[in-house]
Amino acid sequence: MRNTLGTRYRARIVYLAEEVEFDLDGDTFTGQFSGYAEGGRRLKKRVVASVDDMNLEAALAWANSLAPAVVVRIGEGATYDAGMEPSRVDGVLPWPEDLTILGRRCEVFWHSDLGAPSWLVRASVIGSADDPRLLARACAEMSTDPAARDVRSVGAPITGGTGYGPVSRIEFVVLAPTHRGALIQGRAVASRAATLLRESAGHAIEIDVFDLVPHLDC
Repeated sequence: MRNTLGTRYRARIVYLAEEVEFDLDGDTFTGQFSGYAEGGRRLKKRVVASVDDMNLEAALAWANSLAPAVVVRIGEGATYDAGMEPSRVDGVLPWPEDLTILGRRCEVFWHSDLGAPSWLVRASVIGSADDPRLLARACAEMSTDPAARDVRSVGAPITGGTGYGPVSRIEFVVLAPTHRGALIQGRAVASRAATLLRESAGHAIEIDVFDLVPHLDC
């Protein structure tokens, strides 16, 4: 298959994403895009070209010259098909005709009545199946951390398809001005608790943050 320039495509698919400047005081979406192209049949999953700091029009022109399928993520929101062919990537939406990129803009925070944006952190506890008391101890250790609020275990352990054996889940709330700041805090809380449990109980336990959302029940 040939592209709009009349030459054969070099790649199978191109992924583009809006660039973000991270800061604990607020994240900024830049309106500029970076991305990479994955090779065709013989070079499947291999990056054959990349680009950064392009406006959307230039990035799309670059992407469509390289591959028939193009996937674009706008900010931290939806992901869209923008190529000559559908990407068939799960969760990707058709390109909206009225889409506009607003240029540089700050992240909008969720402000709670706690006086700061609050975030619900969801973490998996791997290794707690060796001793059921470890999950309760993990919650207790996290509850002593001044950065964590409302620590609790959630549901029954997940037993199938994890590759790690049964995996338990813990939720807790942190306060932070940005998604990135909350993620840093959540991971620090989880890491401290896991380290204390490994040292005191002698078990190979891991606590990993897998999800982070604005906390709506403040």
